[in-house]
Amino acid sequence: MTTLTRQRLVDELDAQIRAGATGFYIQSNEEERLDEVLAEVCQLRSLQPLEWNRGYGWSRFTTKLPLRDEGERAFDLGAALEGILDDGVDGRLIVVKHAQLGLAGNGVAIARLKLLLGRLGQHHAGRAAVVLVSERFDVPAELDARLMVYGLALPRGAEIESFIGSRYSVAPALLQRLAVACGGLSQAEIRHALSLADTESTGRLDEGALAVVLKQKEQVIAKGGVLEMVHAELKVDEIGGLRNLKEWLERRAKVMSRLPEAASFGVQPPKGVLIAGMPGCGKSLTAKVTASLFGLPLLRLDIGSLLGKYVGESEHNMRRALQTAEAISPCVLWIDELEKAFVGMGAANASEVTSRLLGYFLTWMQEKSGAVFTIATANDITALPPELLRKGRFDEIFYVGFPDTAERVDILRIHLRRRHQNPDDFDLDDLAERCRGYTGADMENAINEAMVTAFVNGAPLGADHLVAAIEHTSPLRETLRDKVGEYEAAFEKLKLTPASHHEGLSIAQMIRQADDKNPVNRLEVARSREVPEEVLARLATDADKEVRMAVFEHPRCPESVLAERISAGAGHGEDAELFALACLHKRAPINLLERQLVAGSIDDSLLYRLLRVTPQPLLRAAGYRGRGSQPFEHIENHWPYRGRKGTIMESVAFNTSVSEDLQWFLSSQHASIEARRTLAKNRGRTSDATRRLSQDPEATVRVALAHASLPVEIQNRLAEDAWIEVRKALAGNRWLDPDVQRKLASDANQGVRLALIEAGHADAMVALVDDPDDKVFDALTRHDSLPEAVYWKVADCVNPARRLYFVEHLRDGYGMPAGVLDRLIQDAHAPVRRVACRRFERHLDDAQRARLLYDTELGDDVRLTLVDPFVSEQLIWALLDSESPKLRAVGYQALEHSGELGEYFYKSLPSLVNWQNGVVPRELLEDYQIFEIGIQTLLADHDDPKIRERLAARDVDEAIRTRLQEDLIDTVRAAAAAGPSLSEMLSLTQKSMSRVLGRMS
Repeated sequence: MTTLTRQRLVDELDAQIRAGATGFYIQSNEEERLDEVLAEVCQLRSLQPLEWNRGYGWSRFTTKLPLRDEGERAFDLGAALEGILDDGVDGRLIVVKHAQLGLAGNGVAIARLKLLLGRLGQHHAGRAAVVLVSERFDVPAELDARLMVYGLALPRGAEIESFIGSRYSVAPALLQRLAVACGGLSQAEIRHALSLADTESTGRLDEGALAVVLKQKEQVIAKGGVLEMVHAELKVDEIGGLRNLKEWLERRAKVMSRLPEAASFGVQPPKGVLIAGMPGCGKSLTAKVTASLFGLPLLRLDIGSLLGKYVGESEHNMRRALQTAEAISPCVLWIDELEKAFVGMGAANASEVTSRLLGYFLTWMQEKSGAVFTIATANDITALPPELLRKGRFDEIFYVGFPDTAERVDILRIHLRRRHQNPDDFDLDDLAERCRGYTGADMENAINEAMVTAFVNGAPLGADHLVAAIEHTSPLRETLRDKVGEYEAAFEKLKLTPASHHEGLSIAQMIRQADDKNPVNRLEVARSREVPEEVLARLATDADKEVRMAVFEHPRCPESVLAERISAGAGHGEDAELFALACLHKRAPINLLERQLVAGSIDDSLLYRLLRVTPQPLLRAAGYRGRGSQPFEHIENHWPYRGRKGTIMESVAFNTSVSEDLQWFLSSQHASIEARRTLAKNRGRTSDATRRLSQDPEATVRVALAHASLPVEIQNRLAEDAWIEVRKALAGNRWLDPDVQRKLASDANQGVRLALIEAGHADAMVALVDDPDDKVFDALTRHDSLPEAVYWKVADCVNPARRLYFVEHLRDGYGMPAGVLDRLIQDAHAPVRRVACRRFERHLDDAQRARLLYDTELGDDVRLTLVDPFVSEQLIWALLDSESPKLRAVGYQALEHSGELGEYFYKSLPSLVNWQNGVVPRELLEDYQIFEIGIQTLLADHDDPKIRERLAARDVDEAIRTRLQEDLIDTVRAAAAAGPSLSEMLSLTQKSMSRVLGRMS
């Protein structure tokens, strides 16, 4: 299909009709503008237009009003064409709108249209024609030979200027810019956007119209769902690395900025570039930078939205997207993940839709008329059809690999600056080395994580945050190891241009060259700074000795390779050389070196070399014992050396097997404070070194020593130390001697005494019971594991306030001896007894509870807490004998659960009823059947009307009920009137008697 501008389409149709063509298929969604084209053609060829549309059937071309009412037949194209054969068609331009809908599945319409075209060609050539119009391109195969296919391009340059100028007053310079801004919009969309800009209908447009048009344009393009306008204001130096690609783009930018001059010079407009490579390596960023570099709008083609589910929808979407891009040109068209559009093209079962998409795209790339610079990106280039990769489709094909060291430094610097950090504050070379195998996205993610950690911690971003984040990031080379290898091999096989500038070999070249038969080439790979670890692992078993040696000398030699070599032992000849290289490597596993050190596989010569390379780990290892005097002399010459684990001196002091001679030196003033502190924590410390360290003038050394297991002599010395922090540290020592505990318990410093309690020293806590300091006694009381001796001593304390505080704030009573509890509930001080009863009630037995019920100083509320709903007989008698009415009432309530005491209960009822305190009668009325006349009479005469009201609601004697019905209180009379019937009373009385007899038995 050929897409033409408005005027070219007019000229083309005019020429074709004059030449005798009778059938045309025009794809366009601008019905109004296409009508203008057809009207102009009719005027040129002296034809009368006749229109059929799916809405009204045969209609007037100008007004769209139906010509005649034919019912449902009007909407069927086949039926509509039936009569046209008999009508005069000479001088007619038959316009069939909505052709796709009219022809879809309509064999009759296709057949009749084919016959009509044949008749016109034979008898009316040059004097009549048929134009099929549709928004989508879908020509039935039966009509292919009889139709000429065209597309109406969106308005451009001069046409847009003419359209705007005919409607608005606009300055010439602004008119040109508005015409460019309106590119990519249909004529109707342009009219709508300009109407929005001219809000007051003045007929004039100013600079503000540009912003309105651009905003409307974004909405219109986004509405299509296939293209998206991307705002990109990035500079080329915001891409880290990719030097070759950036230089290439900068050259093309000069051409795009001077297209007329380049065309006159004979330079073709740049077509575009395909960038393949690893995800997260800067392909998408490059597309955005390119638009900024060229100073052109950026359109992103969404491959996912391009592929439709209906027949012909995908091709229509692509055609519309590319036509829009050409209308907007000059512009940059970004097609992300291009391989998704043409997936499966390499297979035998490639779909027809995919094939058509590819064909249309390739044709457009070859023949596009607008200055559309296409940037296509792809992760898996092996999924792209070969046709896309040949020269001429794209100006160049680059591959983007993992950034090398210099590029990683650039990327780190860029991302740190974006986050308002000064890159010079960090060791970027070290960070870049740690990021080997990382993509730019991996590094950005690590920096983001470090920034979050620093923010949450309320600290400025530091190198430790970055290192931790980098170590917790899984690089793409590890997560997609197999896929990455396939990509890199494909890049080398296809001879793609590297986007990065490498001084030596690229990774793709290294992968290929590692299998080269020439050992010199393999040696070049083994010595390359950027060689991947997996390639080094392959070369570690190379047939050439020099290659193998180069692998073990390489700073990035994989730890697995080193571990395998060290585990095999020293051996002889070449094995011994490789063993030495593996042991001396900075990535050698320390635990394996220690094992070989203990096993004796590392001789003195290799040991001395190891001490010069990685002294700290070896000297910290327990297997190192300092063979003879030479190692000590060597170590002594390198004391100041500092590594990641401190100085050599500190590393030696850490070693639990360090010799007596070295300990003597390390405990003297010749050693650093850090080394003396480290030795003080060393479990292998000699008694002489311990004694010297206990007298060290530096308090922090003595503090470190105070935490260790020490002889009593040294503990006593530190217990008398002038520095409080030393004594506090000693107080927290879990190996503290009992006598030393008691000595510290009398220390003048409160913090020392509190440290003794916190450490749980039993002898100290017993001594501290008498401590006059309330804070100390509080800490003692609240301790969660008190010795029994502390409980006894507190119970015997002469100060009642101390005893009271103890029972009030003790954590719980589970550790309290029973004898101590018994003593506390009999304490001479009543508040102590009350608190002890309330807090430790669950630990009391019945005998203690019964005894406490006679303690009137406890008060009813406390004594009531001692009574369980199901109490023993012993407690019931204690309650019944109580002087408190409340307690006696509780005792009588308990009788309901004790049948043996029922007789006593009923004999005592009259005395209970006679109490003017209403508690007992009220409880009796709630829980018991009051059937004796005497008891009922007493209750009926009770002073409390509530008692009488409750009695009236029960099953009482008829005479008593009569008395209650005449009571002075309304509520009593009402209750008596609503009482049970006689039969109910008899029934209830029988039940009550049975219940009583059951109790009495």
